[in-house]
Amino acid sequence: MTEFYPPDTSGQRHLLVYLHGHGSAPEMVHPFFRQHHDDGWLRVCPQAPIATDGGWSWFDNGSRGVDRASLDRAVASVRTLIDAATGELGLDWSDVVVGGFSQGAATALALGAAVAVDGHPLRGLLLQAGFAPEVFDDEVDIAAIRAGSVLVQHGAEDEVVPSFMAKDLAETIGATSDHRPDVEVEVLPGGHALSTAMLDGARRWLQESLR
Repeated sequence: MTEFYPPDTSGQRHLLVYLHGHGSAPEMVHPFFRQHHDDGWLRVCPQAPIATDGGWSWFDNGSRGVDRASLDRAVASVRTLIDAATGELGLDWSDVVVGGFSQGAATALALGAAVAVDGHPLRGLLLQAGFAPEVFDDEVDIAAIRAGSVLVQHGAEDEVVPSFMAKDLAETIGATSDHRPDVEVEVLPGGHALSTAMLDGARRWLQESLR
């Protein structure tokens, strides 16, 4: 299942693709990220491909880290969706923000690294409680990501993905890119969940990204 909503009546066309976390689903994502709002963003909220108890997962994990084959399949499915949406709307990758929560954010990072190989700069990345997917003996090169801007958000008391990872991501994303993004970090009160402060920061950053 993928939720897809049209742009607002002002004619602004920018694409927000939001990837839910592990064990979740599009209908469980906060309405701000999956329903139509008159704010200049067309929203796409795809469903991850792997069924789990109570939801869906973007990739599998093994004893040596993230399973590369399942991660590559997830990235390919999201990339195909974005290619179709941008082609239909007359957009390109520089009109696209890819966001996600936890495992969804990790998948967004892998997607950013993959499209950077083909020279595509994203408009931005929205990474909430995210982490770099660690693949044994086959690095996902997030330092090569090309983007206009990145917002990294993390709960200070996150018990699943420690908050120090926010700083690590900020230092690494786009570090070797010729299109290095402006990276903003918000470490906010709360645990491994979308907080009100996180949502407010995302709203503000998305509006700034339209300029």
